[in-house]
Amino acid sequence: MAPVRRRAITEKEKKELRNYFFNSSDKPTQSDLISWFRHRFDKDLSQPSVSQILSSRYSYLDSLNDIDGDVKRNRPAKYPILEKLLFEWQQRAQSQNQVVTGEAIKETASKLWKKIPEYKDLPTPEFSNGWLENFKRRHQQFQNNVNKEQPYLLFHGNMIETVTRISDITTLAEPENVFALCEMGLFWKLTPSKIYAVEEAQGMKRDKARITTLLCANATGTKKLPMWAIGYSQNPKAFRAAAIKPEVLNFHWRYNGRACLTTILIEEWLLWFDTQMQNRKVILLLERSTAVVCALQNLRNASRDLKNTSVIILPGQQEKSYNPFDYGITFTLKAFYRKYWIRYMLAQIELGRNPHKTVNVLHAMRWLTKAWEIDILPESIYSSFCQSSVLRDFYAVEPELSYPAEVVGEIQNSVARFDTRSAENIHSFIDPVEERPQEVGDDVLTYVASQFLPDRDHETDEEDEPHLQTTLNGTYEALDYLINFEAQREGGDPSFIMTLLRYQNTLEDWQTRLLK
Repeated sequence: MAPVRRRAITEKEKKELRNYFFNSSDKPTQSDLISWFRHRFDKDLSQPSVSQILSSRYSYLDSLNDIDGDVKRNRPAKYPILEKLLFEWQQRAQSQNQVVTGEAIKETASKLWKKIPEYKDLPTPEFSNGWLENFKRRHQQFQNNVNKEQPYLLFHGNMIETVTRISDITTLAEPENVFALCEMGLFWKLTPSKIYAVEEAQGMKRDKARITTLLCANATGTKKLPMWAIGYSQNPKAFRAAAIKPEVLNFHWRYNGRACLTTILIEEWLLWFDTQMQNRKVILLLERSTAVVCALQNLRNASRDLKNTSVIILPGQQEKSYNPFDYGITFTLKAFYRKYWIRYMLAQIELGRNPHKTVNVLHAMRWLTKAWEIDILPESIYSSFCQSSVLRDFYAVEPELSYPAEVVGEIQNSVARFDTRSAENIHSFIDPVEERPQEVGDDVLTYVASQFLPDRDHETDEEDEPHLQTTLNGTYEALDYLINFEAQREGGDPSFIMTLLRYQNTLEDWQTRLLK
């Protein structure tokens, strides 16, 4: 009897299996997955193979968009993931004035290789002098020390130029086509007493209940892109229990072992942003960081230049910030978030519950998305852009920056009910310095490789909160209740009632289609 020839599983098929499993509200069993895979691809999988594909070993597939359907594990590779991490390690080490020799690059490549899930089952290659020269050649076009004071850098297509004044470039575009990106950290369970929870993962300490967000808007405030949030878990337990997908709430969710912005993530974001800007030409302002510099260089090396976007890298940290978000946008966003969090805390305490245990990351993302999409007004964004001087030639008079005094006052008064000392220094609770982008320690290798720490089932130590599955009838009745409330309220809004009635019609149409 002829031996059965094993049919290799492609990277694309592995990615689809992971997507199917992690996006299912009711987690399928391994037997279910084997049956699904056989029906989908006409291939058989063993239970050990299913476990392996769903493990953190293959989490790198989740952030890849275009995968050749014929790509297999044993296909000869140029190790792009390794080179991206190695280039980032080199840039971070040099930013700390470390001497990076050829031997150090080869030694680090060997160490990183063992930490990258994609290469786990492959033998460590020989990182020869020839490989080293090719690596240097691919990355020699742009060497940048992120800690040195440099003028603005303009990335346009495959060209890099030095710019003395930012307004020389921004005046070439209308204000609505000038965008800025901000990286913002958030301890979403932070209390006014500022107690930070830390955990240890494979010998590395990391903060609990921390996320990193990416915020982007244009200078007029008329275009706010959906927020990106980065946590520790690919699909947090709170999301699964509520059967909610982040995109429906108008934010994108990503994850890694440090809940931080990495080179690979900023590459993905830049390509996504560029697709959002189709049929227009825009300027994007980015804060200088190693991840940003490496991402842009990697895109150039891969000939994946941005088609609709010219990128300006702002100068490094100086006495004056040039990022518009530093002129009130992030503070206002955090103020609204803390307001919602404090209100929740007080309500839970009145019910005899511990809010620090009942809150979860889904609550946090709802509050944060609400603050970004609704509470941050276009005029506030416009004011912040003007204050930052990036649009100085557009406006002769710069509007005064206004902080949300009413919101800050509410937070302060609420906190004073249970913690008078913290209420006296409320600004440090709203916007603590500890939330700023994390500094890299002396062990640059560990920091770079930490993004491959194992996936977590949940974001922090929250308790299971019952999530009631909604029904059509229950939703219809709730709308009836809300319509009656608005109609009985003094000064009720007729247009709002009409909106609710139209939504009731939508539900009725949906129910009719289901019954057919």
